Parts: sequence; structure tokens; C-alpha cells
Amino acid sequence: MSLLSSVEALWQESAGVAIDFRPGEVTVVVTTGSQWCPPGWSGLVRLGTATAVTVPDVAAAERVRRVASRFGRLDRDALQEDGVTAFLGPARLDYLDRSAFRPIDGVEVEQVDKNDPGVAALLAATGDDAHESGIAGITSPAFVVRVDDEIVSVSGYNLWLRSTAHMCLLSHPDHRGRGWAGAVASAATRHALAARLLPQWRARITPSHRIADRLGYEPIGYQLSFAAS
Repeated sequence: MSLLSSVEALWQESAGVAIDFRPGEVTVVVTTGSQWCPPGWSGLVRLGTATAVTVPDVAAAERVRRVASRFGRLDRDALQEDGVTAFLGPARLDYLDRSAFRPIDGVEVEQVDKNDPGVAALLAATGDDAHESGIAGITSPAFVVRVDDEIVSVSGYNLWLRSTAHMCLLSHPDHRGRGWAGAVASAATRHALAARLLPQWRARITPSHRIADRLGYEPIGYQLSFAAS
């Protein structure tokens, strides 16, 4: 199975309803069980040239189809033009074929328990960044870099559907730009691959994209949540 096919199967399962990814088309389905978005919202996932959307009700489905027909596409810009104002994302979706992995070595990375006090201290020190990183919910060990016995960068992953490792990464703002984030992410990715998992990298910001690119992750598409009724 190709990487794209594996990713499509993953998102089809998480939709909570039968849904297809048709190249060049927009597919819209009504469901209240989608994991693509918060309850009551609509979730858009684009993989390759195929766009699929889960919506909470018929009214939202009609609006989404109207926007897609009007603009010939469905993305954040088109939805905003139609008056949608509440969004989460978009976040780029990257996945890693093990043959494409480019590890980052040369930095001392330590494996610790995810509940290590140093990890907790970093979470407490980084506020909103900590919440968005997902580090608090990882199911893997934590891979860290220390400076003067203080953990300043940490990575790990959360086991998700279809043996998927959702990668998480957090660095202290005062210690960014030194290559440590890439090193801990590399170690966490190596651990996921050794467990025969599919590494998934979901991120909104360019610095995170650069780390994923450096490690060999392939951008497959993006995810966007929005409130439209």
C-alpha cells in the first residue's frame, strides 16, 4: 500500500462514517462522530488533490457544497469569503516512509519517562505552547535534551488509529534555534519506526514544518476545522 493510500485509510477510519477521497473533488458527509473537528464543527481534510469534509448537520452540508461550487475549491480563503469566521488551523499533515527517514545525530538525547519532573517543569514554563504541543498526552517515552540539568526540549508521540504515532514536540522559548528540537524529534521518530508505527507530523507553524522536512517527512495535505451552519 502506498503512503497516500495508508493515510487515506487512517482519515477514513477517524471520520466515523463512510467517506471517500476522490482526486480533484470535494466530498461532504454528515456525521456527529467525526474525530476531524470539535463537536458541532465541520472538519476538512485534504489529501493530495482530494478534499473531504465532515459536517454536523444538513444545513452545514448545504453551505459547504455551495461554497465549493461558487469558488471551484474549498479552503480557508473561500470559507472566509462566504462569511465563516471561526477556524482551527489549517495544520499541515506530514507522514514518514521509513525509507525516507533522515535522522539527526550529534546531539546528546536522553530517553526518560513521560512523567519525569523535568518534563513537567518544561510544560509548566511554556503555557499555551505546552498545550498545543500535545506533550502532556504522549504514550511513548519522552526524548529530551538537558542544559544545566534542566530539560529544554522534549519530543514523543501519542499512539493513534491504525498504528499511527502522532508526533509531539516542545522546546523552551529561550533555547530554540539551536538544533535541539530536531534532535529530540529524530529520536522520537526513530523509536516510532522501531515499533513499526506510521509517524504523523501535524503542525501549523513554519519552524515545525522545517524540522519535519529535515527528517524526511512528506507533506500529504492539511486539516482544517471550522464552524459553519
